[in-house]
Amino acid sequence: MYYDFSLLSYLAYRLILQNDVLVVLKDNFEAKNLYESLIFFRDYFSINAVISFFEGYSIGAVSSIAPSKETIKNRINALSNLKNQNKNHFLIASLEALMQPTIKEESFILHEVEKNKSIDRKAFIELLARFYYEFTTNVEELGQYSMRGSIVDCFVPIYDKPLRLDFFGDTIDDIRTFYPLNQTTHEKIDRANITYAKEYCYNYNEDEFGFSLIDESIRGYVLDYAIVKKLKKHCYFDERSLEFVLKKASLDKNLYDLRILNEAATDALSFINEFESVFAPSSQPDQKLDYLIRLSKSMKVVIACASDYRVEKLKSILESKVSDISLNRDKGILLSRGYLKRGFKLKDIAFVSFEEIFGVPVQKDQEIQPKAQMVQFQKDKLIAHKNYGIGIYRGIKTMQVEGALMDFFEIEYANQDKVYVPVTNADCLFEYEGAAQIDSLNSKSWHTRKENASKAIKKILTELVNIYAKRKILTRTPYNTDLLEIKEFEAEFEYEETQDQLQAIEDVKNDMCTYRPIERLICGDVSFGKTEVAMRAAAIACFNGRQTVVIAPTTILSLQHYNTFCERFANFPVKIALLNSFTKKSEKEKIKSSLEDGQIDILIATHSVYFADINFKNLSLVIVDEEQHFGVKIKEYFKQKYESIDMLYLSATPIPRTLNMAINSIMGISVIKTAPLSRKHIQTYVLKQTDKVIKEAIERELFRDGSVFFVHNRIETIYKIKEHLDRLLPDCQKHVIHSKLPKNEIKKIITDFANGKFPILISTSIIESGLNLKHVNTIIITQAQNFGLSDLYQLRGRVGRSDIEAFAYLLYDTQLSEQALTRLDTLRQYMQRGLGFNIALKDLEIRGAGNILGKDQSGNIKALGYDLYVELTQEALSQISNEKTERDVEIKFIDNLYIPAWYIDDNEKTAVYTLISKAKNEEELSSIKNYIEDKYGKLPKLVSKLIEISIIKLYAKKSFVKSLMFGPKGVSVQFYIDAKIDTDKLIKQVNTLKGKFLGETAVFLDIDKDNLNVLKNFLINIV
Repeated sequence: MYYDFSLLSYLAYRLILQNDVLVVLKDNFEAKNLYESLIFFRDYFSINAVISFFEGYSIGAVSSIAPSKETIKNRINALSNLKNQNKNHFLIASLEALMQPTIKEESFILHEVEKNKSIDRKAFIELLARFYYEFTTNVEELGQYSMRGSIVDCFVPIYDKPLRLDFFGDTIDDIRTFYPLNQTTHEKIDRANITYAKEYCYNYNEDEFGFSLIDESIRGYVLDYAIVKKLKKHCYFDERSLEFVLKKASLDKNLYDLRILNEAATDALSFINEFESVFAPSSQPDQKLDYLIRLSKSMKVVIACASDYRVEKLKSILESKVSDISLNRDKGILLSRGYLKRGFKLKDIAFVSFEEIFGVPVQKDQEIQPKAQMVQFQKDKLIAHKNYGIGIYRGIKTMQVEGALMDFFEIEYANQDKVYVPVTNADCLFEYEGAAQIDSLNSKSWHTRKENASKAIKKILTELVNIYAKRKILTRTPYNTDLLEIKEFEAEFEYEETQDQLQAIEDVKNDMCTYRPIERLICGDVSFGKTEVAMRAAAIACFNGRQTVVIAPTTILSLQHYNTFCERFANFPVKIALLNSFTKKSEKEKIKSSLEDGQIDILIATHSVYFADINFKNLSLVIVDEEQHFGVKIKEYFKQKYESIDMLYLSATPIPRTLNMAINSIMGISVIKTAPLSRKHIQTYVLKQTDKVIKEAIERELFRDGSVFFVHNRIETIYKIKEHLDRLLPDCQKHVIHSKLPKNEIKKIITDFANGKFPILISTSIIESGLNLKHVNTIIITQAQNFGLSDLYQLRGRVGRSDIEAFAYLLYDTQLSEQALTRLDTLRQYMQRGLGFNIALKDLEIRGAGNILGKDQSGNIKALGYDLYVELTQEALSQISNEKTERDVEIKFIDNLYIPAWYIDDNEKTAVYTLISKAKNEEELSSIKNYIEDKYGKLPKLVSKLIEISIIKLYAKKSFVKSLMFGPKGVSVQFYIDAKIDTDKLIKQVNTLKGKFLGETAVFLDIDKDNLNVLKNFLINIV
């Protein structure tokens, strides 16, 4: 698909000084680009105007596929803007958007809510339901609402963040926006508008989704809005698309016929000869910058950098070339943080984008807010108690104990025996995702399993610590990371680095500056920027005159890496070679010779590098990608052959052994949890397989000129699948690849697909690693129930590699087993990008497989559950390292101790109790307190008391306390027999508080349970 982005930028430049304009372009992509260009020029000229993007749906009036949340947001926002009659309006729309029905003007109400104003709370909830908002526990997506005590949350499409209304009776006491991913306040506001939540409603239809346009009585067309009738007088229409309009209107009577609009419009392409391109196509970045500097001496040059970060980056590069980049009224260089896709040149001014200079796409600045991870035990699912074993969690139970109401975690064991765990001891409970027999309270089985696991962990950890300790005493010459070439290489990165990615890059840089060999894992989701971190490390090695080898698990991925590295290093004198099964024998010999002579700087290879007996002249860095696919041998091979070699591992779902080593600081870990700013979430659907779903999904993608991965993981039936798809979609060209095809044929098919020569690639899971194709944004996976969780996650990551919305369809064609349901439910649960790290943890327990610390540990993981296994591992590592180990503290506190149901729903109590109980320090508890108050409203005294007790527990752990027993006359404190406390301090504190010793390891203190601060100071002062 060809887009003239310079024309769209110039069109925006021409239009922005006009009033009340309607522009109709061929598709959403063009319309969005013009919209963003208009935003840039509105800000540049400081013009007061409302600019709206009315996006078209890529689905029909009835669909098995959910409409895009982003499209809903753009459309509702545009309709809301059009209700304001007194503004200068620019409405930008695709042809299809104007043809499709929407909410008619008379029905589109803006319901205002204002701080300190009275409103019937019940009527407000009814309004949200009438406006098609969906009730949920936590509001995270558009069109959702929730209620908690005095709080009502709702995510209105015209706002970037959800609204939180805090009621006092029927008065709105407070209005604030909040971050949907961690539920904390963004800012306070005085008023807001409530609009319709959507234009489509959901109708469940047995095995598949069913979406249809909302109530016919409120349907209309945006072209019938009063303000749009005014905009029609200044209409710009893309005449290329008239044939498309005629065809669509003839096929669907519900669509608005745009022929009349076209007759009175100006051709949007009529300005094509009024401007020049700024650069010649073949110019290099350095040449472009020099040209702009020369140009700025005679005219004004405005560079759109898309973010403050890039403004500073480009400023530093320009300052190394010229001392003055300031702008006077007529000439000079101005660096803008605004976003422009492409620029243009006129007689006295040039607009240039960052993308044009460096030849790489960039996205405008976005805000990132990480999600708060909370443990949420599932009722009637398995749970692990550290002391009693695996049981069934039956929920929170409120019971009366000695006249006080208290909440307990109810856990059922064999023979229907029950254990009631006080919420103050929730840190003894751990999630368990696997399948296991529940334990008996009358058996020693659990203690035996836990003891055996602890011994095995300690034994293997001791061996591993010794192995890696030897690596840590090795030395090699540090790298110089301040070379000019390294800075230039960094500047040419096409995206703005996320904070996580920058931290990972900094971690690697710091490693390379030292004398110690690197042993680091870069853990990040597919397409989150791990490869760039690896390329930065390779660049440092190359510019320091040393060699790098990058090992990938598949031929396809090695080919992808070779292309990526060649493209990234194109402007630098770095020699890169590829060694895989596609490499001819004669070429292999040449590569081997060049590596020995030092003529090749970077080798991209598969396992073949291990078997080919290759020697390097100066190898210093080994990068292992998708390291979970490699065994220990190939990793240890390089360490043995090149003793002080640097090892960098990349993985989205790291194998447990490597993951756990990283968690426990045996090796370094850098986790990239944040998606690149340009990435969109992948819309993921778990559906029963039907021809309707498949046909609609493929046609939806082909309509926007995209391509499709169709994954069927059985070679023996894959050609029958192709035949079926040929009957279903006869006009679409398709090709099949699988591992048994000749390698040259695989390479040709993949190359043709990558170049857009055909739109549908039918494949086995051979595409799981590698293929980074930005034009492929739909993946359909058949028989998804037969895949592992990590495999599904990796496959889904093959799409969504650009700023275009992507779709993943996980289809099942049979009755699902409990384990398959768990896998698919987990993927739904972690649907947000960036949680591959969490997927790795969950996959462990579901499969019951893995090799955390050695060959025989999977049984221990399955026996205990991953979370508890990691806890025991951390305890063992602390003992081996002679670090202070904090042990469990039992608390008996008889008083009203529960979270009222009016304050927090029973379904969420477990998460809040666990969050409080597992806090690591007082600062974290203070943050949790603020979080609870922010999300649920002012803290009741009962909840404040719970947090106070948790603070006491933290200090009790540091003071080697085994138990705290509160009674009517005071508190008994029992210490562990080997407690390392200052006896003199203890005696002094007991005497000060008029307490007494109850034996060698226990004291009684006359402290009232309502005066916990005295107990806190006692615990602090005895250590």
